[in-house]
Amino acid sequence: MGDSTLPTELGLLTDLRELSIPSSFMDGSLITELGLMKELRKISMHSGGFEGEIPSELFTLTNLRYRDLEGQNLEMDTGLPSEFGLLTDLEVLSLGSMAFAGTIPMPILTQLTNLKRLDVYYVDLNGAFPTEVGLLTALTYLDLSSNDLTGTFLFCSICSREAQSTDTHQLTNFVFM
Repeated sequence: MGDSTLPTELGLLTDLRELSIPSSFMDGSLITELGLMKELRKISMHSGGFEGEIPSELFTLTNLRYRDLEGQNLEMDTGLPSEFGLLTDLEVLSLGSMAFAGTIPMPILTQLTNLKRLDVYYVDLNGAFPTEVGLLTALTYLDLSSNDLTGTFLFCSICSREAQSTDTHQLTNFVFM
């Protein structure tokens, strides 16, 4: 882990379009001032040392297209926060190997009509596979592997995209590409 936290002055870069924090470069909590970066299109903090809760201010970044918080120790004890539904321009959401458990709030995620890639692997999700994932018509990549999801996935509306498969698939370590 790094021995530095994000400076709050980072929020002054209001015209910044891409923010990438290298693996293990920083640690501590995510700062609320990131919510001031209204032009931000991409935020990548893959495999770092951030912990605590995701500041609600990050859900006000409505221009965000790419969000990678994979491998962070951010708290989401009840599953994915419903605020993700506010990021309607989001195309990539990568939350694999994070410290959260629970369910996927598909009524919220189905608002992400531009979502092309969803990585929510190895996060201890549980319950029935959300059939509403078929409503994500732009989705071309889905990784829900290493979770405790049950049920049958019907490929129906997404089988014509990048992957072809059988009509049904029992969920165990499931990756759809």
